[in-house]
Amino acid sequence: MPSLLEILKREIQVRNYSYRTYSAYSRALWNLYTFFRMRINKIGEDEMKFFIQDQLQKGRSSQTIALYIHAINFARINLYHLPPLTHIHYPKRAWKLPVILTRDEIRRMIACTANLKHRVLLALTYGSGLRVSEVVRLRMSDIDLNNLLLFIRNGKGNKDRLTVISKNFIQDLRTLITSQ
Repeated sequence: MPSLLEILKREIQVRNYSYRTYSAYSRALWNLYTFFRMRINKIGEDEMKFFIQDQLQKGRSSQTIALYIHAINFARINLYHLPPLTHIHYPKRAWKLPVILTRDEIRRMIACTANLKHRVLLALTYGSGLRVSEVVRLRMSDIDLNNLLLFIRNGKGNKDRLTVISKNFIQDLRTLITSQ
């Protein structure tokens, strides 16, 4: 008989969700199980509210709490064919401004990087607004120097997108490409 995590994995694959979704949901369901020591389908709204309160006291973010709610409702609806927990409210999301480096700080950071490849990757990441996972998957074929475009494959949410390449470091990029 397959385990809950095996069934969850199959259901997520059938829906073509990303592996990260499976990883996050399975971790959340495991945490719920270890907290209550009872089957996921036996957790009700009162237990879930108690769990949320405990997690908030431990300093968990509102996004983490939302993930727990999504995971348990996904399991209840799709694995156990039970109604979702509808009276569980999401905690208010904290809106914090991101730390933004000044242009001078960015220039100094890129300039002090001695390795050409690392310098180009830093400049490309910042100038094109890439995520680390997107930079790691970049290929030479994704770069269009003539039109200053960058093709991002399988970005966040498994989506493709186009972004621009900054003219400021195009010479370093050309040097790197020709040396490869």
